[in-house]
Amino acid sequence: MSWSYLSTFVCALKLSRRLNALSPGFPRKQESIIDYLLEHLETINGKYIPINLHPRTYESEAFFGTIEMSNSKVDIFYDRNRNRCWRRFILTKELCHILYDTPNSQHLASTPEQIGSLLTQILAGLAAADFTKDHAASSEQATILMAIEVLLPQSERENVTKMMSKGANTLDIAKHYLLPEQMVSVFLDRHYAALMAEVTKDFDKSGDR
Repeated sequence: MSWSYLSTFVCALKLSRRLNALSPGFPRKQESIIDYLLEHLETINGKYIPINLHPRTYESEAFFGTIEMSNSKVDIFYDRNRNRCWRRFILTKELCHILYDTPNSQHLASTPEQIGSLLTQILAGLAAADFTKDHAASSEQATILMAIEVLLPQSERENVTKMMSKGANTLDIAKHYLLPEQMVSVFLDRHYAALMAEVTKDFDKSGDR
């Protein structure tokens, strides 16, 4: 299944703004993200669906995390040996699949190579994105974009700009918000910034919250 960048950004904005009330301040509390998604799962399923986190120590360096969903539970597996920023990002990315995918959907394990490739595809796609043509993004790309918006939302752009005007670099921003530096680079990409500004403006006009 593919998703348009427009639908991805709108979904991300909705999630991010709802989390603002649950988890004001940054870095964002992941417990609040999980609480929101537990409520979401119960609403759409009519019953409590547990989200189980499984930290593992993997001998392979080529693994970040993955999600397995069914009609009765959600299991997220992740590498506990990654640094805190990557653990937070991967957990958030996998959690975002709950909003996008159906139970029993097939998911690939997130690896360093896969994430790097997806970031390249995202930046190339954003450069050519035209919302009027409903430019498509993959489910994996969508959850990366959603995770960025959740952990470093558009509402923080002014604060990030102020930090950088005072000499902060991408690593400083990454440490402040506790997400990988590569994701800060996406946030600062001019195409990403322009599209997020456009979507946010339209989103606010619509009154959709």
